[in-house]
Amino acid sequence: MKQSKAFKDDRFNKEYDFNVKKTDLIVLLQVATENQVFQFEGNLYKQVNGVATGSPLGPLMANELMRNIKEKLTN
Repeated sequence: MKQSKAFKDDRFNKEYDFNVKKTDLIVLLQVATENQVFQFEGNLYKQVNGVATGSPLGPLMANELMRNIKEKLTN
């Protein structure tokens, strides 16, 4: 997904009722998806990429991915 696509016509802010700048969103997504630590069966693991299972960010990322795929298939 192109980083600027979410901000075309301020779509991201309108659709999700946010008021964030593109640079702020990029930093927030990097913090939320890079090098996150989680526990499984008493052991700690580092999530090196993507969104951890159960993260509230997961549905948002999945919706954007599917929207992008749908757009490519219908054009």
